[in-house]
Amino acid sequence: MSEAKEHPCPDCQEMVRVNSLRCWNCGAFMNPELEEKYLEMQSKPQPTIYSDLPQEEVSTLGDSVTSTDGNPDDDFELSLPAATESGAASDDTGGIPTDPNNPDAPQPKSKV
Repeated sequence: MSEAKEHPCPDCQEMVRVNSLRCWNCGAFMNPELEEKYLEMQSKPQPTIYSDLPQEEVSTLGDSVTSTDGNPDDDFELSLPAATESGAASDDTGGIPTDPNNPDAPQPKSKV
């Protein structure tokens, strides 16, 4: 005998898989005992425990990590586009206008 793979939600009557904990449509619990346990847990949250940090791990927001050369910034640099033979920077946008709102903007060369 084959069993049903879905059964209706008790709140919205949407068909929900048999082993689902909650209805995907309205969020209702499919098992009343599970809903009761969930509400009980939510009413008595565990206390948050704060512990002291060792003094050597404490830092302030103003501290910054410096690299070996003394520069407070990291070594990331943006590179500029390489210049072509005509002296203009190459644009590899694949035929997309550099400024679609400005028809006078230089258009990239098409790749043929």
